[in-house]
Amino acid sequence: MCSSLRARACRCCRTLRALQATGGAGGAAGAAGEKRAIRKWTPEEHAILVALVAKQQEAGVTEICWANIAKQLPNRTGKQCRHRWINSCQ
Repeated sequence: MCSSLRARACRCCRTLRALQATGGAGGAAGAAGEKRAIRKWTPEEHAILVALVAKQQEAGVTEICWANIAKQLPNRTGKQCRHRWINSCQ
């Protein structure tokens, strides 16, 4: 918690209390009460990601839609796809 005199009203304290009340970080996994498992990317998923990004680039898309790419990869989010592309594929 912060040391603010108005600790009940500050944003970080409200967020912390909300997380403690729900028991997690929220989002899609938190809505059902379970945690999303972190798992490594398989070579097949990596190849699909590279192919889908290349397909969008060939089509002349200036801004890649990661949510659409994630729809092609079961159990992956757009954010995971974007992070994988930025950190491992470029």
